[in-house]
Formats: sequence, structure tokens, C-alpha cells
Amino acid sequence: MLNQEKNSKRDLKKGKKLFTLETFIVLALLVAIEVILTRFFSLKQWNLRFSFGFIPIVIAAILYGPIASATVAACADFLGAILFPMGAYFPGFTITAFISGIIYGLFLHKKQSLPNIVGAAVVTQFICGLVMNSYWLSIISSKSTFWGLISVRSIQSVVMSIVIISVTYVLSKTIVPIIKKAIVIM
Repeated sequence: MLNQEKNSKRDLKKGKKLFTLETFIVLALLVAIEVILTRFFSLKQWNLRFSFGFIPIVIAAILYGPIASATVAACADFLGAILFPMGAYFPGFTITAFISGIIYGLFLHKKQSLPNIVGAAVVTQFICGLVMNSYWLSIISSKSTFWGLISVRSIQSVVMSIVIISVTYVLSKTIVPIIKKAIVIM
């Protein structure tokens, strides 16, 4: 086991082996959890959503980095929209999910300090959640303008930022270390 771990580290440094079968299984599990949290355990109206669907993306970001967390976010958004639609599929939301996964990964993969957690939450909520998703909603809705949506959705962004900061901090200090011990990450 230790030899395999050392070989994996060496291969990662040489760029030979990015994802193992174990990594794909963990990421697939995170995709499934994200779909369930977002589609079934969230408060939503057509232009607002309060959800804990960010948790699997944050875990992927901490454990595996920006590419993995972006992949989890985009796959979960696409599969959730296809399997459990709340309207017609719109690819803009998948793009937003991908970008938010990258942001979480960039902020959280190496260090989960409070400033990094706050940065990840604020940037994802205000750039992706507020600006990008409001833009997508203004495109698909003939009733709402971009600026009208921004004013309504800004409260959601503030509340979700606080929730994300709190939950991510607790996750990074309690749950993620347990997950790291359970699976071979590095």
C-alpha cells in the first residue's frame, strides 16, 4: 500500500496519472450527492434557489482541485437538468456550474484558510450566482430584466455566501480530514 502511494505521488509529479479508478468513483459519488441535494433538498422558485448542493463541489475542490470540482459541478448540473428537469435545459447554467467549480478549486485545493473560504464563497456567489445566473435567467425569461433580477437575487447571494462560508469552514476542519483518511488522495 505504501509503495503504491509513493508510485502515485511520483506519477502525479511526472504528469502520468491524473485520475485513478478510485478518484472517478469518488467523483461520481459526489455528482450523485450534488444532484440529490440540488434537485430534492432545496428551496426554490423560478429565479431563486437556496441549496446545499455546493457541498460535494467544495469537497471535490478540497480533495482533487479545480478540474475535478468543475467536472463534478458541470456533470451534476447537466445530469440533474436531464434526469429531473425544472424546465427546459439551458447550457448557460452548466457553464456557470463549471466556472464555480474552477473557482472553488482554485481557492480551496491547497489551503482552506478562512480568507480562502470567504474568497471562494464571495466570488462564486457574486460572479457566478448573481451576475451569470441572473443573465441566463434574463435570457430565458421574457418577464424579467437583468437589473431587475440582480436586485432580487442579491439577497440570495448574501445569504448563500454566509451559509457557504460557515458550512465550508466546518467541512474543511471536520469531515474532509476523515474522507482523506478513508481514501488515498496523495
